[in-house]
Amino acid sequence: MKIAIIGKGFLGTCIEKEAIKQGFTVVATKTRRNKNSEELDITKIKEIENFLSKHDPKFVINCAASTNIDFLEEHEEDAVKVNITGVKNLAISCSQKKIRLIHISTDSVFDGKNKNYSEEDVTNPLNVYANSKVLGEAEVKKIENSLIIRTNFYGIDEDGKYFLNWILDSLKKGKKINGFTNVFFSPLDIHSLSKIIIELLTKKVSGTLHLSSCKSISKFEFILKISNFLKMDSIMILPINYDESMFKSKRPKNTTLDNKKSLEIIKTHIMTIDEWLKKNRSELFAYMEKPKYFVKNG
Repeated sequence: MKIAIIGKGFLGTCIEKEAIKQGFTVVATKTRRNKNSEELDITKIKEIENFLSKHDPKFVINCAASTNIDFLEEHEEDAVKVNITGVKNLAISCSQKKIRLIHISTDSVFDGKNKNYSEEDVTNPLNVYANSKVLGEAEVKKIENSLIIRTNFYGIDEDGKYFLNWILDSLKKGKKINGFTNVFFSPLDIHSLSKIIIELLTKKVSGTLHLSSCKSISKFEFILKISNFLKMDSIMILPINYDESMFKSKRPKNTTLDNKKSLEIIKTHIMTIDEWLKKNRSELFAYMEKPKYFVKNG
């Protein structure tokens, strides 16, 4: 069976590796073509139609999204283009060809006034990014046999763009790290998430599903846990209140997700943060030992 992964970034790459390991044929896309992916602009429905006709996948996993929250607050058109119009184009095209669409959404669709949000809880986005993701979900809900996955994930990204990379790089450079003591989430490690997504492809489940760890943790506690595991000096990790932050856009203070529904469906083991740290010990320490700066000869 063939899978098309739309948006081969950090998550898309990890899903691709897991899918190939499990015997699937995979074709992946990016906005710019490279040797490991095809070029595809999801804001252009004709490109999607041609791509799907060429490859005829049984499943489409959409990881493509515009996610720079503060940037999008001042450039709403970018959020609309990718997170709403692009998703609508994919949904229409998959529906026409009877392809199962798995769409990756976010835990940020809630306002954070409660906690342990279930799939039935009403969304209330606080910023342009989150609102665009809610409207994108609405487009996916219009088609049969589709699945929306709300989640938050962590892992070591090769391009160094994600939250854990920022923590590791800051610790490596001895920089001060502001950790929010009153912002809570329930992140899932990217390897478990990728396995679950592949597992869900052939499950008879549609609608919306929350994939998360089984424990809530504050951003401060998460950073401190990483630092302590690496035996780094935690004196540079500063506990601060979110209300002292200077973000351009509002963020929810609690995006923890209730994963009871998913636990009744999936068989993949969800690792705790401690389990993930132990399993990835060598990779973490190798990352910390990489030179901080690379100087070209001459």
